[in-house]
Parts: sequence; C-alpha cells; structure tokens
Amino acid sequence: MARKGYDHLDVKIVDGLYKFTPRKFRKIAEFSKIPESTLRHRINKLLAQNLLKMSINPKYQNLGLLTAIVKLDYAPEVGEELINAMKVNPFALFIDRTFSEKPYIHAVYTVPIESEKFLIYYLDRMVDLDLIYNYELERVVSLHRNSLDSSYYDPETKSWGFDEEKLYQRFEEMLDKAQPPEGEVKIINKIKDEYDVIILKALEEFSDVKLTEVAVRTDTTVQNLHYHYHRHILENDVIEQYINHLRIFYNVPVLHPLFYIEFNKGEYLDAFMKTVEGLYMIEYNAVLLGGSRLMQFATVQNTYLMNYMRLLERLQANGYVKSFKHYLMQSSFEESKSMLPYDNYTESGWNYMDEMYVEKIRELKKLRRRG
Repeated sequence: MARKGYDHLDVKIVDGLYKFTPRKFRKIAEFSKIPESTLRHRINKLLAQNLLKMSINPKYQNLGLLTAIVKLDYAPEVGEELINAMKVNPFALFIDRTFSEKPYIHAVYTVPIESEKFLIYYLDRMVDLDLIYNYELERVVSLHRNSLDSSYYDPETKSWGFDEEKLYQRFEEMLDKAQPPEGEVKIINKIKDEYDVIILKALEEFSDVKLTEVAVRTDTTVQNLHYHYHRHILENDVIEQYINHLRIFYNVPVLHPLFYIEFNKGEYLDAFMKTVEGLYMIEYNAVLLGGSRLMQFATVQNTYLMNYMRLLERLQANGYVKSFKHYLMQSSFEESKSMLPYDNYTESGWNYMDEMYVEKIRELKKLRRRG
C-alpha cells in the first residue's frame, strides 16, 4: 500500500531544501543522511500527492515592480463577478474575500513602478462605477515568504504546534539583536534581457527545473543560461529565496487569518519578525510603508489561532504592540497566489495593459445594469 502523507524524514528533507535550495540535491542528501536517489523519490512522491510546492519568491522591487495591498469595501451583489473581473489583471498575486459581518475583498497587486498611477486609476474606476464604495491601498516595503522550522514538528504525534510562552521568551531574546526595519525600498529593474525572464519563469513554475531542459525549449546553450542564472539572477539579487512549501494541514480543518499588527517601535517589529521566523503557520510577512506595521498571511488550526492571539495580546499589554486586528480569509495566500506575468515582459520592460483591465470592470457594470 502506498505511503500517504509525510513523516519526520520528509520534514527534514524540506529543511534541507530550504537551507541548500532545490538545486543542490547532493548537499541535501548529506544533510538528511539518505541516498540521493531516495531523496528524489520522496520529493517526487510529495509533489505527486500535492503536499509539496517548490518555486521561488521573486524580489519584486528588483524586478521593477511595486507591491501593494488593497482592501476593497465592495457592493455585495457583485462580489464573485468582481473578483473574476479583477483576476483578468495578471499582476494581481492574490484576491479573496473575508468572513466577517462587514465583508471585504483583499488583494495583493504588483505593478510596474512607472505604471503606479494606472493601478490607482483602475481602483478609482471601480468606485466611479459603484462596484466598490471605497478602498485602502498600502505600499509594501517587502513581501517575504516565511521559512519552515522543523522544530515545531513532533514526530511522535505527527503534528505541528507551538507554545506561546516560548515564543514570548524568544521575542525578548531577540530584542537585543533587533534593528529598525528599512524604510521605503528603492525600486529598480535588474532584469537584463529575455533570458533572465525565461529562467525566472521556469524557476517559479518549478524551482528544480534543469537549465538543460530550458535550453532545449528556448533554442540556446546551457552555458548561456548558466551565465544568466549566476551573473544576473543570483548576483543581481532578484530572488528573495526559494519556496519549499509543505502542506502540513492536508487532513485537518484550518482557518486562514490575515493579521494587521502595529508596533510601538521599529525595533519591536524587527524582533517579532525574527521571533516568528520558521513558525509553520505564517505563510508571508509583509512590512507596510509608514510607521512600524506588519501584515501576516497565515494558515492555522483554530486552537493555535487562539494561542497566537494570546501572544499578541501579551505583547500589547507589555507595550510592544500598539494595536492589532485580524480577518478570516476564504483561502490560503500560498495556495491562491498567482505567478508573475512573465509573458508580459518585453525588451522595453513590463507591459501593463491597464485599458484591458478597466474594460473588464466596465463590462461588469453593464451586466449589473441588465440584472
């Protein structure tokens, strides 16, 4: 009978994938103390069972892209149609609704820095057409995928968990090492040519893709692609890190909270991010421009959501956190996140087809009138 799920060795393999990247299987095999053939077999099994996702986390600001988080107060009768219309914009990484008395749509957009005004125009048209009542737009300093620390996994119970008391103690330890987070990050396009885009797209689809395979598909040499990978992709710092996402909640009911946390000092924000590094429930940390504010996307069981809320309440009571709130989303950011539209990249840069996106919104208004 085929093995279902994963075990502690698989968790250790994912540890190795993060430490050494999926492109260094020999080092991962040494780290996990299993033969490389067994390693590849186990990884392929996890991929086939849809328990493991391997790709990259692009460094958006070094690709010439501004990242923004938008909260929409929308007309309820057009909710589903509005989301579908918004998805026409391939620069939208995530779009979903909240579960609350007053539902909102949350979206994470990238936009070429030179086209920032068109994102505002796109949102303003939704207001003009009475599809949304208003919106809030937050510029993101960094959108960072949280790594997974196997120390939160108990091999005996085959479950994941955390102790808020230990996390609080870890936070206090991190205060001595804390630094104020960076201010607004300069956005610059470090893509050199079409081969950089080809490699980035291939790595985002599957991070272990062999450059020999890409070379065959693109009618170029492996040496050329290796040059671009090392001298353009790696040296120009256009990859934040590799993502090796293990679906740890594949057989239990979960919640998808989105947290807004404001800290009293930038050093407290930095200490907190160091504290939750590796915490399995955190998918992405987004540092927001202005003040010391953090947005977190998470996937967690109900019990541990309460534990996490108690941690935040304690931090607030002791003067580290100024305020926090959370929304429950319909789906996971990790599972709903779209890939960057690399096919929209040309020799002159990113092609942001704003008129096409706005026209889709206009069509939605026409349908609403007919209804």
